[in-house]
Amino acid sequence: VLPEAWGGDAIICKISAHTGEGIDKLLETILLVADMQDLKANPNVPAMGTILEARLDKGRGAVASLIVRDGSLKIGDTIISGISLCKVRAMFDENNKAVKVATPSMPVSVLGFNEVPNAGETFTVVDEKLSKQIVEERKAKQKEELIKNSGGNTLEDLIQKTSEKDLKILNIVLKTDVHGSLEAIKSSIGKLTNDEVKINILHSGVGPVSESDLILANASNAMLIAFNVGQDSKVKTLADRMKIKIYSYKIIYELLDEIERVVKGMKEPKYEEVYLGRAEVIAVFKLSSAGIIAGSMVRDGKIVRGEHARIYRGDDLIADTEIKSLKIVKDDVKEAGKDRECGIKTTYDDVAVGDRIECYTLKRIEE
Repeated sequence: VLPEAWGGDAIICKISAHTGEGIDKLLETILLVADMQDLKANPNVPAMGTILEARLDKGRGAVASLIVRDGSLKIGDTIISGISLCKVRAMFDENNKAVKVATPSMPVSVLGFNEVPNAGETFTVVDEKLSKQIVEERKAKQKEELIKNSGGNTLEDLIQKTSEKDLKILNIVLKTDVHGSLEAIKSSIGKLTNDEVKINILHSGVGPVSESDLILANASNAMLIAFNVGQDSKVKTLADRMKIKIYSYKIIYELLDEIERVVKGMKEPKYEEVYLGRAEVIAVFKLSSAGIIAGSMVRDGKIVRGEHARIYRGDDLIADTEIKSLKIVKDDVKEAGKDRECGIKTTYDDVAVGDRIECYTLKRIEE
């Protein structure tokens, strides 16, 4: 945005909602711009405008806050926004006062939508007889687009799939109470994707978790997240039967923390080697019951049963193995310390006197 003071065409008005400072100046400026740009609306035509926000109210169903750009919206009108259909039952102004007619530039809350519309979508008043047909055509077109976009048959798609074949995918189905929360959460979730795990939001929408959400989550092995919305008893029963957990949250940060925890759990763990000790083979025994046993003297640190070991002959590494058993005299022990004689059994049998056995463990690196 380039303000007028810097040679642009954007008018800057300093206002304060708290003190009311500059509000009159803002209104005057709006009228001035409207007059200069010849911005006019005809209140005598069917209404059209924009959905500002939409939410699911527990008592009133789907409610949309919209602003009329042209025409007049009246009680009883049928409006379409995307694939959402509404027979206007009631309208309320910014003071929650019921109104019967919304004229151009007037914001109102509208009741009567069959489902929550998308914020930012335009709406238009249509003939009631044609409304259902239009919605069905739009749904069919949307379904075709979805199938087309998910085909992945182009060269670019194949290249992308090849480059992402080593990625782990976390599928998510997301339902929220309002579009503002939905967009904020989607934006924040996108930032959690990393080089090893890709987060794929299969479906998102406003409203309670539905049976179709459960079916989609089950079919795609997706994480089903509900933010500030509930589920009816039928959906809860179906979720229990399908053994699907619905992750419900009321605080965005808790939701994001949970997803981040899941993402970290999906990443390939990274380890660092921790040196434990070193032993020298001083004798080799071949037992009928146990096989080859390396009679050894622990020269440094300790040797621990069940840990990793490397066997060196001179300067050459001859085996990277595991210590299967450890004995001191005839007793099985967990570990043998420095200057102790012990019998070491590894998964590598071709040991010789003078070989060096270095024991180490792998410690997971916490990110």
